[in-house]
Amino acid sequence: IEVKNIVQQWVDTTIPNKGFGLFAGNESDTTQGQYKGFCSFNTGTTGACADPSYQPKLSITYDNYPQLPQNLFVEPASDTTASCPTGTNGPFANSITPVLRATADDFDNDQVRMNYEVRKQGTTTVITSGTTAFLPPNAEQRWRIPNNLLVDGTRYEWRAQGDDGGSKDVNGNQVDGKGYWSDFGTSWCSFAIDITP
Repeated sequence: IEVKNIVQQWVDTTIPNKGFGLFAGNESDTTQGQYKGFCSFNTGTTGACADPSYQPKLSITYDNYPQLPQNLFVEPASDTTASCPTGTNGPFANSITPVLRATADDFDNDQVRMNYEVRKQGTTTVITSGTTAFLPPNAEQRWRIPNNLLVDGTRYEWRAQGDDGGSKDVNGNQVDGKGYWSDFGTSWCSFAIDITP
């Protein structure tokens, strides 16, 4: 029985956790073929229900998302000391295919890959995106922006997102493992292309 939504409400404390109950449509009907018996978790130590294999269980698959990305840098760049400068404070990159770098930790010690998005400053349209391979948590994740996308003399913004690949629920369905984007509660990182001497 899929009970994900109600269990999530228990966790969120939007409804009280009173457990589950199974009831017949007519509790006083004990005619053969209509009566069903179920074991409860607190049935005691005697009888068939004392066997743990007959007692009900709630199976929960839980996965912590990767933490917010840290150490966000672009290279080669005029300034490599400030993580994720924003607005016009971003460094100048002297390449039209700069490398974006970031790290993300994971509470479950799962391997993490990094998703990247890039847009022209002052716009909302993503012009390119990419994903790295899985690496150990907190490993530096490097992604090079493809050629022929960035223009000299133009300022761009970028962000990163850790992804541990998620996990599978009790029914074998894939559960999302993506954390927050690095601009959560703040702004996109910034850089400008300057390859003209």
